[in-house]
Amino acid sequence: MPDNPLTSLEKGDTTTTSSSDEEVEVVLLHEEPPAPLAGLYAQYFVVGLVYGTLPGTLYGFYLGYLEVESHVYATAAQVIALPWSFKCIYGMLNDCVPIRGYRRISYMALGWTICATALASLATVPMPERGDKDAAGAFAARMSIAAMGYVMADVAADGLTVQLAKKEPLHTRGTIQATMYLVRTIGAIVAAMYVGLAMNGREYNGTFDVTLSFTQICGVLAVPAAVMVPVSWLYIQEEQTVAPSVRVYCRECWDILQTKAMFYIVVYSLGHAVVGGISTTASGNVALIWAQVRNLPAQLFTVVSMGIFAMGLALVKKYLLNYSWRKIIVATTLVLGIVDATFVYLTIFDVVRNQWFFLGEDIIVMLPAAAKFLVTTFVVVEMAPEGKEGITYGMLTTLHNLGGPIARGISNQLFGQGFKGLTVASNYVEDTDAFRVEVAWSYAVGYMAGLAALGFLYFMPDQKVETLNRIKNWGSRKKYAQWTVVTVYIAWIYAITVNLLVMFPSTACSTWVGGDGC
Repeated sequence: MPDNPLTSLEKGDTTTTSSSDEEVEVVLLHEEPPAPLAGLYAQYFVVGLVYGTLPGTLYGFYLGYLEVESHVYATAAQVIALPWSFKCIYGMLNDCVPIRGYRRISYMALGWTICATALASLATVPMPERGDKDAAGAFAARMSIAAMGYVMADVAADGLTVQLAKKEPLHTRGTIQATMYLVRTIGAIVAAMYVGLAMNGREYNGTFDVTLSFTQICGVLAVPAAVMVPVSWLYIQEEQTVAPSVRVYCRECWDILQTKAMFYIVVYSLGHAVVGGISTTASGNVALIWAQVRNLPAQLFTVVSMGIFAMGLALVKKYLLNYSWRKIIVATTLVLGIVDATFVYLTIFDVVRNQWFFLGEDIIVMLPAAAKFLVTTFVVVEMAPEGKEGITYGMLTTLHNLGGPIARGISNQLFGQGFKGLTVASNYVEDTDAFRVEVAWSYAVGYMAGLAALGFLYFMPDQKVETLNRIKNWGSRKKYAQWTVVTVYIAWIYAITVNLLVMFPSTACSTWVGGDGC
């Protein structure tokens, strides 16, 4: 079967294609999505703004101001991202429990209300003393509440986007998704510029004498979040609907989880994210001490790299909508690993230790990173039954996002017990040959995990037509749903427990969670 079987088809055509399974007839739809999308674009822009700003502050605030260990810094990013692991719950709510008859815009408004309130609350908290590691957990918790809000809004926006995307003709399907993520990336670019210029004081690993504090950064960010509340109600079109009962809806969701087609996607989404996400706890200190990366250059390079990422999304949108998903993921994984290893090992072994060189990697890898990110979202549209867009998108992206905290927990345990002193800053200052080799091997383990994750591509369909074939021809069994629910429940408990233990000094020192010993 050719890599691009749909490009020659016109809207309204009917074609029969085949894969390794039985043939399936695909009818290309005449429907086009409604034109007024400005309000939805605004949702994704502000999601990108908040999503980019909060993690963007961690390098300066946690490593620079609070002076936490590198594994605490790495874990903080996963803690404030934990709400992304509950997207399926948000998806069920906005599919099944409409507010005032609206399944999407009501939850957008509610989510932005929570986010704006949490950010305003952060703005009123007194700044801790510099070097106060005990404050790490409290601030991460408050940022997580803000994340709960904007993730709720994002899930509702995703559900509406999937509804619109399913009305696109098959040969152009994915265009709306690509555009929305492009807008979100623009928001992240603005966020990087904001953090880089406004939070570049010397106490935040920066170079300016005058700077906004971390809490002031959050206060300013509360404004666009608050503005999105009226925007959600006034500028996004959605028809009122009568949702199914929770009982009926849960029964239907259970039926979806029982299908072999969905189970295969579940295995890929979670397995690939967990194994591929395993990474060394040394990265923070390598950047801070060996490469001497400062906050403003880091954020400026983020701006450029996000611009390249946006170009990557545009290229996928134009040229790769119907190209093999598996080939794209394999190619991008290999390119990302090779480029990253080149910059990292030249820094570790003191061939080149320069922040501009070290940060250059972020620019090079963004084109393949964009392609890898976007193609993994395309399968969601094909798997989502009508009326279940929110929960389907939520379930599958939850599994992918849950992989991050799980991988971080495994990484903390693996590198805390299997390697010595990766989180101790003085080891990087002493910079012995033996310790360089230790750090190099820790990175090698991460690269090998990335290659091992490609084994899960067996469960990933190669393109849209194969996905539709699976849905039509593959059967269902109760054990698929049972395995999924039990696995996800255990994974949630593990991810929350292990990552939260790192946020408190009394337990963060334990080698079991990545520390150097209490």
